[in-house]
Amino acid sequence: MFKGFQIATKDVDLGSIKNFLRETAALGCNAIRYQIVAPDPRYMGPLVKQINYNYWSFGEYENWWWSQIKNIRDCCDVILNENLNIQIIVDCHSPYGGTTLEDGKTKHLIALSAENDRGDRYRRGWESFWLEAIKTLHFYPCIAGYDLCNEPAAETEDWLYAATRLAKKIRQLERNENAECKWIFVSTPSGRIEKFREMKKIPVKKISYQAHVYHSGPINERKMKRKLVPAFRFARRENVPLYFGEIGSDRKNGDKYVTDFFQTILPILHENKNCNHRGGGYTIHAWKESNRFDYEGTQAMEVIKAWVKA
Repeated sequence: MFKGFQIATKDVDLGSIKNFLRETAALGCNAIRYQIVAPDPRYMGPLVKQINYNYWSFGEYENWWWSQIKNIRDCCDVILNENLNIQIIVDCHSPYGGTTLEDGKTKHLIALSAENDRGDRYRRGWESFWLEAIKTLHFYPCIAGYDLCNEPAAETEDWLYAATRLAKKIRQLERNENAECKWIFVSTPSGRIEKFREMKKIPVKKISYQAHVYHSGPINERKMKRKLVPAFRFARRENVPLYFGEIGSDRKNGDKYVTDFFQTILPILHENKNCNHRGGGYTIHAWKESNRFDYEGTQAMEVIKAWVKA
């Protein structure tokens, strides 16, 4: 079972990322989720309502992607050289062709819908970046696996087709390279829990299914449990691991509510056997990412530390 934090990477220098990695390991966590996050399109010039990397050429995205993979390899070297007992889940938060802006909020997505005439080119680009990166990462024992897309923007059927196609290519690559079979994490569309009602099992071994849990404000435990029902039902029916890649609470409404959230959600997830499967688990959003989601110095952090040691 994976326990740890999503690690801040956007606009953060590599030295700080390495220190975050060390501090997370020192807490007793066994995993970090390294988010490959592109620059925010809100700060990239004049905007239209929807952006499909119009500001980036294929080559510009490729250069940025490989800079992130190099950072991940540098983090792996830190883990190995310093004997840290922690693994990295590599998360493609910003896949090629997928950033949108809606109502002033940026979303890092992959566009796969049939209505998008560039969808097939984006999907092929996304596949090629992943497969080339995995060739350089697979020999690191501290790479736990690959989260194919953080918040895929597509109808469930389109996304499952794309995820299945890439997962099969990854398994073929591992066979060709005589490499270890790593975990593959497949998100629900947009990372939404209710989308588990539409999910189907992908016919590839070592698949873990991912979604997000956020809450801000007063907690109702009964409603919280009800929100998680689609995920738990899917996992029990298919006998597959569940991985909640982002669990977080915005501090803007007060730290008491944040503490209440973690005191409620962590035991619920911990008691679910599918979260405790190999390949299952959860990572907290986030480790020193911003004031809104940095819990250090709060009572919530004490709750999280106790959960890590449980």
